[in-house]
Order: sequence, then C-alpha cells, then structure tokens
Amino acid sequence: MRNGIFLIIIFFIALALNGCDMRNVFNAGPAAIKTTARTNYHKTSCGKIGVSRATSVLGLFSTGDCSIKAAAAAGNIQNIKYVDYTARNILGIYAEYTTTAFGD
Repeated sequence: MRNGIFLIIIFFIALALNGCDMRNVFNAGPAAIKTTARTNYHKTSCGKIGVSRATSVLGLFSTGDCSIKAAAAAGNIQNIKYVDYTARNILGIYAEYTTTAFGD
C-alpha cells in the first residue's frame, strides 16, 4: 500500500515539473490539458530549411536533439537567418520540442 501511494506522489510531482523548461523558454505556462507555444514564427523565402526535434515522456525520458546546430545540419544550412521554436505538451505526459532553422 505504501509503495502505491509513493508511486502516485512521484507521478504527480513529475507531472507538475514537466512544463518548467517550456515556461522559461516560451514564457507560456503549461495548460491543464494541452499547450502549444510558438516563438519567432516567420514565413520566409530562404533557400533552405532544417528541422530538429526532441520528445519527452513524463519529463523523465527524453530523446532527440532540438538544437539550432542540429536543425542547421539537417537542412545543410551554413548561414542561419531565422530560427523558430515550437513546443507541444499534452497532459504533462508527452512533450515535443521542434526547432526550425531558415537560411542559406
């Protein structure tokens, strides 16, 4: 019984802390159900576009690389002009972070 209560407490602590990094980057706190935040959204006619992604489950397990360097490498970009960031968080269980680099 004690282990079950302990696991429930740990689950809710992880759920509560999951949106902390997104709040600092995007200045948009996580909502109770779903959050989508986007910054610096540009529709541009740059020659190349590169995208990098990272995902997180429960704020405990994450995979991927959503850095600007990874986005530029994915698009073979030498000169970066704009960078867009998008974050999605669903119930604090699943989060996806996307970086899009535009340039030549």
